[in-house]
Amino acid sequence: MDNERLPIKFFAPREIDELRIEGNGNRKPPKWLLTGQDLGNRSARLLDDFHSFSDVKQRLSSPIPFVFVAKICEDATAKSWRKEIMKFFQMREKSNVLGLISSDELIVKVESAAQMDELEFRIGDCERNSYAISCLETFRQFEPHVLCGEDDKTYKIKLIDYQDYETNIAMQRLFEQNLAEQDIFIKKLSIREICPYIKLNKYKRL
Repeated sequence: MDNERLPIKFFAPREIDELRIEGNGNRKPPKWLLTGQDLGNRSARLLDDFHSFSDVKQRLSSPIPFVFVAKICEDATAKSWRKEIMKFFQMREKSNVLGLISSDELIVKVESAAQMDELEFRIGDCERNSYAISCLETFRQFEPHVLCGEDDKTYKIKLIDYQDYETNIAMQRLFEQNLAEQDIFIKKLSIREICPYIKLNKYKRL
């Protein structure tokens, strides 16, 4: 995934949005906000999707976070759902949203079985989380995007940025260890080697 898509810090509003205008005192709920049976049905569907990750709990005792994709409904505009979605996936004042796969798909991490239980509870608590649940369409496991070279022997790999230095280092070491055990050669490239024509001062925040 592209560097410029990670991490998410804010969602910029669209220039034209007829569903809801921020900052003008309009408290009318957006048209896409679900209520009643429709909200309950959406909550139940999302719970079914999330329960498909139930086997993950056994693996969350390891240092490897679980990563999944949350797809956003087309009708939920950027400026209307950004705050509720970020709050929905926030754990202890820390967002678990890692970035975007596309304009309507978020990458979300889960670091423990307790966080899995908390997210499951929030999905079921549809009245309290009506905005976020109305925005969410489905959940699915994250799958890496793989492009093979012409010889099918050389690959360029970019690891997930977990927005945590210690986790990133641990995942890098584990990845290198697995490759070494399989006698797979790896060469780490710096940003200058990948993009020699770009000044490094543009990447100070990475």
